[in-house]
Amino acid sequence: FRSGTDTSFHYDVLSVLNRESEYDHREAVVARNAFAGSALAALIGGLVASYALHLAYVLSVGVAIVAFMIALLFAEPPQQRVSSERVGFISQIGHCLRYLHQPALAWLMVFVIFMTVINHIPYEFYQPYIGLLHFQDLMATPVVTGFHTAITLMVASWIAGYSIRLRDVIGLPGALLLAAGLQTLIIGLMAL
Repeated sequence: FRSGTDTSFHYDVLSVLNRESEYDHREAVVARNAFAGSALAALIGGLVASYALHLAYVLSVGVAIVAFMIALLFAEPPQQRVSSERVGFISQIGHCLRYLHQPALAWLMVFVIFMTVINHIPYEFYQPYIGLLHFQDLMATPVVTGFHTAITLMVASWIAGYSIRLRDVIGLPGALLLAAGLQTLIIGLMAL
């Protein structure tokens, strides 16, 4: 239920309820809460890992099991269009790629691929960055890492809470380009 499956499930449920117009605002709240929850998890994980590193993994497995149990309670919304014909995976990809003749969707696809790539670059810088702090006490490293991650996620949570208002003021392309610019700035500062 990650990397788009969760958001498409959210949209499908709202669509069945004829509440699609609420999607953007509701998804912003979901993102805000997810970032805040992740910030809390980073703090707890850092504290627990400073005591015993393996316990952070035990907590992660426990939370994953609870999330899986919750996901099992989900019910797929009824399909709005039922097709008696089964279409293969390759055919589905071809069908989706035909939509790229629409300039807005083509631009959005290229942008999403670009952002997916640059969103992963800070992860590569992050561990060496923490390593540069040269902790004498190795027990402090997980706490500082958890604290640093929590601060980052709280900022993301705050921004997600205002994302729709920002989009409404500067438009979707402007908001997306602002996000790309901020990410590029972060990568540049981390590289320095």
